[in-house]
Amino acid sequence: MTTAVIFGSSYIERLRRFCDDNLETPCTTVLCGRGGLRTDRKLQPTLKKALAAAPDIAFINIGGNDIEAESKPRDIFNRIVSLVEICAAPELQEY
Repeated sequence: MTTAVIFGSSYIERLRRFCDDNLETPCTTVLCGRGGLRTDRKLQPTLKKALAAAPDIAFINIGGNDIEAESKPRDIFNRIVSLVEICAAPELQEY
């Protein structure tokens, strides 16, 4: 069976709570969210849960909490790309 992970900040965490961890999808769906999640902070507990599911598909909803007056869009983009690379080959990455 296909496993999908939905990884992100408070929106994902609220969705997990709302549906009691069961989206009733035709695949195994793992919701990994944490309020206030930012790309420039440690993602370890939430990311470890996502990677432990060994997903076939990953949906990443992150970056919104990074936006501030002094933010540099390219920095946020680069951190998101790094996260995608970790998800694509977790055995090769340190996080």
